[in-house]
Amino acid sequence: MASTTHSEFGAHTEAVEVAKAFSDRIQGKTILITGVNRGGIGFATAHAFVTHIILAGRSPSKANESIDELKTEFPNVDYRFLEVDLSSQDSVRNAANEVLSWSNIPMIDLIINSAGIMAVQERTLSKDGIELHLATNHIGHWLLSCLIMPTLIKAASGKPKGSVRIVNVTSKSPTVSSMRWSDMNFNKKNKDLPQEEQPNYELFKLWGYKNSEETAYVPLDGYNRSKVANVLFGIEANKRLFEKYGILTLACHPGVIMTTELARNFPKETLGAVKELGSTGFYTHKSLGAGASTSLVAALDPKLANGVGETCDGSENYGSFLADCQISTEAKPLAVSSSEAEKLWKFSEKVTGETFSWLKSFFFRTNCITLAITGIRAWVRRGLAGDPKVVSSPTLRERHELAWLTLLLMGKEKDDTDSPRYGSLIEQFMNFCEKHHIPGPWHLRHRNSKNIARDILGEIPWDLITLTLSFDVVSARYPAGGLSNVLTKPPQFHLRSPPESRRSPTESAGPPLWELDDAGNLEALLSISLLSMLAPDSQTWRTRTSHAPWRVIGHNTTAEAEEKIAQFKKWLTYPANQAELNIADLVVESGLASSVEEANLLIIPAFLHDDILEES
Repeated sequence: MASTTHSEFGAHTEAVEVAKAFSDRIQGKTILITGVNRGGIGFATAHAFVTHIILAGRSPSKANESIDELKTEFPNVDYRFLEVDLSSQDSVRNAANEVLSWSNIPMIDLIINSAGIMAVQERTLSKDGIELHLATNHIGHWLLSCLIMPTLIKAASGKPKGSVRIVNVTSKSPTVSSMRWSDMNFNKKNKDLPQEEQPNYELFKLWGYKNSEETAYVPLDGYNRSKVANVLFGIEANKRLFEKYGILTLACHPGVIMTTELARNFPKETLGAVKELGSTGFYTHKSLGAGASTSLVAALDPKLANGVGETCDGSENYGSFLADCQISTEAKPLAVSSSEAEKLWKFSEKVTGETFSWLKSFFFRTNCITLAITGIRAWVRRGLAGDPKVVSSPTLRERHELAWLTLLLMGKEKDDTDSPRYGSLIEQFMNFCEKHHIPGPWHLRHRNSKNIARDILGEIPWDLITLTLSFDVVSARYPAGGLSNVLTKPPQFHLRSPPESRRSPTESAGPPLWELDDAGNLEALLSISLLSMLAPDSQTWRTRTSHAPWRVIGHNTTAEAEEKIAQFKKWLTYPANQAELNIADLVVESGLASSVEEANLLIIPAFLHDDILEES
């Protein structure tokens, strides 16, 4: 059962106290915090963490003010600004793309969704057609978190469950409100809503809103519904992410802090009513640091990862909602309902046009591409096995795809995956595949997103792939010792024209072919790779010599080559003359699956081509 480590923490515990108690769980983390204007909860949270922080917000000037103040006190902390307007899905997507493009920040350990708006006086729709509170407070955070989820999945790999988290800063709203499913944009009068969706009219009166039964939109109601969504988001996220990846999502109520900008839209009479409620004990007014403390508990306390989603005393999802640094059981049943959470997730997918379904974490790292390359290698080897002197031509579709993979390889500068040329080629590759209906190795059947495509393509180990494919061609074309020489001697090679006895009957005497020798360098081996498959006729080989992939690889020393060879030795020794190959066997051999059955479960729903599966 979920619990907290420090039962003594409470309403007036300061964020720095929590940070000190869990200091060992802060070090080395990369944290993204939204809503970081000075004087806000997000800023107070960033102040307490003092680690590698990404500050996300609408205003660069206000964010820079926060950064300058933080740097004054903590000059050695690494801060980065991410511009995002959470009310705009386009802005959120642009921000997510920026995060995924950061080669020096491949992982994010913690997202704290702290930004928010409150009490927009007139019913307002975002430019995406969603009521503004919900668009900003929920949809924007949900979309951003989901789009950059690969960075959290990477961070969570190999760590104890619950080490990587998403914290949604909500409010007291889950204790007094629920979702408004029949009228999400507040078009109907409140009295016409189903009974279970009726708002708390007594609360409205206390806040100074009169005759709200006859009103369609009450500013407090718009805010309340969006903050219930913060809790439901976390519940469904845990269902989808906790068991599979160990990523924990929680919601926390910071308390009432009258000094933040959140209340900037309140009319005078509302501010007066809130202050009066505080004097009666209905709300506990807190300092900014005390308001941020529950966020830190939600982010750091290891005991909160125990028993995620359990029912306690009839209440669903115990532990998903915190207040005053402890687990709260005061939320309304509908605000912590699993069925309501699933409904909200589907609604969020519908209004954004996004359907998120994350595969196992290795699909977002090197092994993702390794599995796709397994399929490519299967048909390459199949063709090579027929006649070691002739490389069979791939289909037009396969030739197109490999041509673009080659372009990507050529465009990647060593240690510079952010180069404009590389980025441009990624876009060209994805656009080309989309235009010609070619499912590239980044393609996920049930999640064909360019954001995920970019994430995967950005991590392809092109040098290893090139070398591996080279060995396939070499071992098949020269089975009488070429491969064994590679494995047992320093990888030094030479280019020369083969003797007439080694030529294919269809080859002319003039153009040279590639051949291994005991002199030369690794460049020859690398240059065999994709060229061999793309251009089985020697004339085309000759014309493409100047574009060989090895020109931008950089792995041209014996030590580097031997290191790569060692990594791929298992695959390199796979029988080159075996005509019938099974992709599942190769997946098991590579260590991606423990059995053929498991391999088939991974392959079939993933991203390999139907024709590869059929041929192999």
